Amino acid sequence: MLTELSMSAGDRFVLKGKGAVVGYWCCDELRRVNENLVLNAVKYGDSDSPITIDFQTRLDCILLSVHNRGFTLSLEEQENLFKPFSRTISAPASGQRGWGLGLTLVRGVCESHGGSVSVRSLPKKGTTFIVQLPRDSRWVAETPPGSAS
Repeated sequence: MLTELSMSAGDRFVLKGKGAVVGYWCCDELRRVNENLVLNAVKYGDSDSPITIDFQTRLDCILLSVHNRGFTLSLEEQENLFKPFSRTISAPASGQRGWGLGLTLVRGVCESHGGSVSVRSLPKKGTTFIVQLPRDSRWVAETPPGSAS
């Protein structure tokens, strides 16, 4: 995915993490999550700064983070960012088009895998999106809605 994106976004990506990431997830859906987070970093980040994609494997989960420098998000924007049709104040000013549905999709995919997504945005540090997923999401698909896992 990063090789494909490098063709249009340039050589801005720094991939961190060691070893293979092994788990049970829907590959197509996780690709959409990764593409959305990385493309948002390209669209809204500082075009002269690298975009860092990092993954960490833990015993029972993986953590994926996408970090960019550029516009930071207020606490209010961070709270509303994953809601449908929500865009930041700076998004229209940047000239980037969008419906405000991409991060809603990211949240939905993460939650449907039994995981979560969060954002941290600080002045002078940049913005980081963090995805946490269990290494095995098969139990989510097997658990009927409304029952305890």
